[in-house]
Amino acid sequence: MIEIANISERPGATDSLVSWNFDYWSERTPEVNLTDWEIFYQLCLESRQFEIPQTLV
Repeated sequence: MIEIANISERPGATDSLVSWNFDYWSERTPEVNLTDWEIFYQLCLESRQFEIPQTLV
């Protein structure tokens, strides 16, 4: 069964998301570093439902 949830409901997923995105995008967007991804997902965690940025996991 697949469950889709807002990242604010699954804060433990951020470490994996940061790592996956950095690994995938680092060669394509060298100007975005690991700290940038961490900040992005922290903003997602702090966002309320339907605010941007938003991440579904």
